[in-house]
Amino acid sequence: MNKLVKILFLEILFIAFGQQVFSQKLPKTINEPKALNRIEAQTNRIDNSKQNGPGTKILLLKEKFISNKLNLTEEQSKAFTPLYRQYQEEIMKVRTMIRLNTSITSTSGTQNLDNQLAFEEQLVTIRKHYKDEFLKILPPEKVAEIYKSEGDFNKEVLKQLTERSIRSGD
Repeated sequence: MNKLVKILFLEILFIAFGQQVFSQKLPKTINEPKALNRIEAQTNRIDNSKQNGPGTKILLLKEKFISNKLNLTEEQSKAFTPLYRQYQEEIMKVRTMIRLNTSITSTSGTQNLDNQLAFEEQLVTIRKHYKDEFLKILPPEKVAEIYKSEGDFNKEVLKQLTERSIRSGD
């Protein structure tokens, strides 16, 4: 593994433990009033951390990692970077909603399950939409590499965190 990638992952390790989540509006799929109130209260607390939080640093490192893997031209990079940031923001919004939904103890387990499935559908819809958008600026091989590289990034972060945990004796 080259030195740049190692440095990127070391930076990730230091900021991963304090990652903030993005705030967003609630989807219409949640219709349980108490659950809505709890989710809104939690998302309102993180409104101010959206732009400067450690999570932003992780996303930038991920963006650099993927751009490096894709070997983009300057023109492709100028078109890809803002689009990829939009994609990541939408994905993070839904993932935040998934975490909040699973942390809520509902009177109706069925409602939590329905919400979870609705969020998973939203993730698929976002990925399909951005696949089409990425294909407008990149060849299909590079678009496929985006999704593969995201998986590689996540695996490498997990590997680094595991190694760090082993070295520290946890």
